[in-house]
Amino acid sequence: TTTTTTTTTVTVTPHCQSNCIWNSTANCDEDGHSGFTAKSNHNCGETTCFFRSGYCDCNGNKKWDAGDENTTEEPKYSCEHNNKYYLGGQTAWKANKGQVTTKNFKKPPVLCNDRCGNFNCTYTFYTNENCKEEVITEPDYKTVTLYPKGCHNATCQYRSGGKKNGPEDYDFDFEEKIKTGEFRATTNLIVRGWGSYFELDRTYKSVEFNGYGNCAFFLYEKMFFQGQLGHFRGYLNEKAGHPWNAKSKTNTLCRNINLTYFNGKTGSLETNDTCWENSYRKNQTSGPRDGA
Repeated sequence: TTTTTTTTTVTVTPHCQSNCIWNSTANCDEDGHSGFTAKSNHNCGETTCFFRSGYCDCNGNKKWDAGDENTTEEPKYSCEHNNKYYLGGQTAWKANKGQVTTKNFKKPPVLCNDRCGNFNCTYTFYTNENCKEEVITEPDYKTVTLYPKGCHNATCQYRSGGKKNGPEDYDFDFEEKIKTGEFRATTNLIVRGWGSYFELDRTYKSVEFNGYGNCAFFLYEKMFFQGQLGHFRGYLNEKAGHPWNAKSKTNTLCRNINLTYFNGKTGSLETNDTCWENSYRKNQTSGPRDGA
């Protein structure tokens, strides 16, 4: 008797483009008809200031590409489209017994690595321990992440909502989608790939890694990378005794953050990505190839 064994190898191609940049345009013109400016040009791992115009030069060829049957149109923004708030959650003035109130739901800032699909590592930050989602119904001027109905992870959330940039697209109506139940609003923050967040407006208590390769990030107590610093890695070495790690369930990819170490708050964040490792871990204590 002869037995034939066939082995299938699946190769994962890393989504890494080191020359990706944010290219700023002048006079709030997303198409650059008014020219370009070196002001605020930066790499795709830095968050873009709200109300700035420009485009994500995903392939780094120094021009905006409209895309074709094989490539995706590069994301571009006027000052208006790079709005700080979701449509429907923009300022709505209302007199209330002599007081003026506003109604705002803040969007995550534009991060070109995310918008270009230029990432492998994904980090989802939660305001609750054990990566438990917190749903928000009342505006609080802080960052809100939207998920489509039935979706509970960063994969199905990505570019959802029928818009090219997902629910962060300018003409995605926040209130309309929330009222119909198509989407729910959360206090989560999803960071994909390399990312520098100079100012966090929420305090996060836990983070979920997507298990890819050697993902890691630096978390700071204060804004602009100041105060207590913790270096969180996707692989958890409990014997190291790092003070920024809180007790976590090692059979998951969720890491609890020791807020006592950070004096009760999280202020800024730097995430990394990995291009050389193409395998996944199933939990925090397995190596990346153990989880493949």
